[in-house]
Amino acid sequence: MEDVHNNIEKRNVSIERVGINNFRLPFCYRSLYDYNTIASIISGVCVGCSEKGAHLSRIIEVLNELLANKILKLEDFSTIIKALADRIEKKDIELTVSFPTLIETKSPITNKISYIDSEVEVKVMLKNNTIYKDVSLKMNGAMCCPSSKKISKYGAHSQRCLLKSTIVDAKDDLLIEDVANILQKCFSAPVFSVVKREDEKYMTETAYENPKFSEDLIRDVLLNLKRKYKDSEIIAEMENYESIHSHNVYAKGYLK
Repeated sequence: MEDVHNNIEKRNVSIERVGINNFRLPFCYRSLYDYNTIASIISGVCVGCSEKGAHLSRIIEVLNELLANKILKLEDFSTIIKALADRIEKKDIELTVSFPTLIETKSPITNKISYIDSEVEVKVMLKNNTIYKDVSLKMNGAMCCPSSKKISKYGAHSQRCLLKSTIVDAKDDLLIEDVANILQKCFSAPVFSVVKREDEKYMTETAYENPKFSEDLIRDVLLNLKRKYKDSEIIAEMENYESIHSHNVYAKGYLK
C-alpha cells in the first residue's frame, strides 16, 4: 500500500512539532516507593520542509510496548525516547509524561496517616543525540501573609498555595520524595489531608510564626533545591489562592 507520509512536500514550510496529546496509559512509577498511576502523555517530532508528515501511530505503538503497565524508574525514560526516535526515524523528539502521586505522610502531632496529593511531570527530550530529562513536582501548602500579620490587631490572613518546582536536566537518581520533603519545608506550613484539633493548632501557629510573601517562597525553594541538585537549573513557580482578594497571586523564578 502507498504510504502518503513519504510523499515529497513542495510548500517548503517546516512544522516545529506534530504528535499526540492527552494520551493516557496505566503504569507504575518507581521512586523511593512505587506509585500505581495513570499517565497523561504528550509526544511529538519536528517535520522538515520536504517531509509530508510523521507516523504518529508508531508513537502509540512504542508507548504501548514500553510504558503501558510497566514499572518504570526515571532512567527507563531514556530507553523509551530512544525507541521512539528509532521507530519514527527522527533525531529530534520530545516526550512528556504527567501523572498524579499520593505520597504517604503523617500529621504533625497525632501522627494520622495522610497523603500528599501531588503531580509529577517527566519531560524527556532527545536533541543532537543527547537526552535531557526535566522533572517537575506540583504540591500544595499553606501561606501566611507577613504584611497582614504586621498591621493586624488579630491574626493574619492565610491561603492555600499551589507550588511547582522543576529540576532541569535531572539525574537518574532523583527521588520525588526528596523534592516533596524540601518543598514542604518551604511553605509557611505544610498541609495534610487528615488533621485533628491538635494538628490544626500546630499548623495554624506554625504558619503564623513563619509568614512569607510569594517572593519569599520562590527564593526559598530555589535556594533549597539548588543545595540538593547543584548541577541542575532550578525553576519554581507558585499560585496563591487568595483569601482576601478576588484574584490569585502568581510568582516564578529560576536559578542556574
